[in-house]
Amino acid sequence: MVRIPYLPNPPYPDGHNPHDAGEAAESRHYFSRNTMRRANSYEDVGWPRLLVQAAIALLLMAAVLVPASGGLGVLALLAGAVFLLITAFVAGAKLLGAASRH
Repeated sequence: MVRIPYLPNPPYPDGHNPHDAGEAAESRHYFSRNTMRRANSYEDVGWPRLLVQAAIALLLMAAVLVPASGGLGVLALLAGAVFLLITAFVAGAKLLGAASRH
């Protein structure tokens, strides 16, 4: 039986594969310089701020437990739940971004 060697990437004359140079994932192919400059100028949201936002969301959600809150307690519960979901989304994006940089 003749065994044919497997070549995962065919050899190229200059020694590298042009499709595997990391250029496809570069943002400059898809966004203008002005858009990239504006995006790079945004500050990252810090963990202390996210913790404060989560605490505020939990306090809003706990407002339904106050007997005098009435109908506003239900509204505060809904607003707190939405605020907590947004904060959790930002924290998740921050964790995934930190994991992909390392």
